[in-house]
Amino acid sequence: MDTKLFRKNLLILFVYSACYRIWLSIIGNDYGAVVPLLLMAIGVGVHSVILLSFAIDRRSRDHALAAVAVALIGFGACTFAMPI
Repeated sequence: MDTKLFRKNLLILFVYSACYRIWLSIIGNDYGAVVPLLLMAIGVGVHSVILLSFAIDRRSRDHALAAVAVALIGFGACTFAMPI
């Protein structure tokens, strides 16, 4: 397993997740706060699709594993951060 690829993609996920969290804290917890979380979900989805396309193109199990990890961690962060 290529841990450098895994770490790099988790770092990318952390960076744009932190940006979305900062944006969420700036605009507050009203109904407008759903927009950055939806954008984060779209970002996680695009990130996962790109990794899956690399996995298919290069026949790489490491890219597929990184895509699954990014999707699980990213969508989990979106779900638990939603305002109630």
